[in-house]
Amino acid sequence: MACLTAGITISCDSGGCSGGLANIWLANVDDIASITVSGNGEISAITMVATKVFYNFNFQDQQAIFEEKVNVENCVKSVDQTLTFTVPCRNSELTQAIEELMGCCCGLVAIFEDMQGITWLIGDLNKRRVRLRSNDGTTGSALTDANSETIVVGAFTTKKAGEFLPGPAGVPV
Repeated sequence: MACLTAGITISCDSGGCSGGLANIWLANVDDIASITVSGNGEISAITMVATKVFYNFNFQDQQAIFEEKVNVENCVKSVDQTLTFTVPCRNSELTQAIEELMGCCCGLVAIFEDMQGITWLIGDLNKRRVRLRSNDGTTGSALTDANSETIVVGAFTTKKAGEFLPGPAGVPV
């Protein structure tokens, strides 16, 4: 069986691709009724349980990143997906949101928009769910130091992030 069906072409006039993220949304996995995925991994629709939504997690400018690491060993693939973002100004609302993430043992689904305007989904409704991985908070020590919380969520899965075709306007918020 042939593995490859096409190569990769890069146009010299395509310009660069800016790094970073524009938006992050998280939802409880139990609040999602279904996710429609095409054969090539693109997500065309998400149906929520009645009255349930994705929650927008705002972050400090230029302080959010998505990383995806693929490993293949013995012809078994694994994908480690991580969203890391920093929220400025520690406060009780932020503390409560982190406490909720800490207690979310059933898992989450994450949607994020990159700086090219492409929207991606990680996590699924089965066992490959997004969970809080870590949180580091600091008040800083000097006047100009950051006072912030850095939140890391991620999933271990067997597939790369899928493009969410409805885009940011299609996120059920």
